[in-house]
Amino acid sequence: MKTIRIELSVGGISQAIRKLESYQHSIERKAAKLIDELVNGGYEMARFAFGSTAEVDRISENGYGIIEAVGENVVIMEFGAGVATMEGHPLAENSPYLVKEWEYSRTVGSGEGYLTGRWHFGGIPYDRVVPRHGILDARDYIINNLEAKARSVFK
Repeated sequence: MKTIRIELSVGGISQAIRKLESYQHSIERKAAKLIDELVNGGYEMARFAFGSTAEVDRISENGYGIIEAVGENVVIMEFGAGVATMEGHPLAENSPYLVKEWEYSRTVGSGEGYLTGRWHFGGIPYDRVVPRHGILDARDYIINNLEAKARSVFK
């Protein structure tokens, strides 16, 4: 814990203000570093999970961080499809589609999977796409590493 002693005089108060401003800037720099480290680690987790199926990017600035995955099938890659749909996915409320078995086929796709329990791609029948949950992995990385990284950065 930081202690700043103040001499009760105009000069003493001015000196305390300068020390507080310096301390504030130090905290802001360290917070930005913490955000960068957590976002970068989460970014690596998402990149690993999605591989070449999605373009993963990261932004960390102005006190916040974003990890974003973009691609034609990123929703399916995150939440799965068919019988492997991850209905209990903690981030399902962020999906543009209802995360429920065969729901993508019913509302967006051809409907074949919804009606028959499988769909064909390149002449091959499928009943599932196993979720890679890269964004969930990124979130979990951040949650699981927050305290240790904060202790390291703010030591």
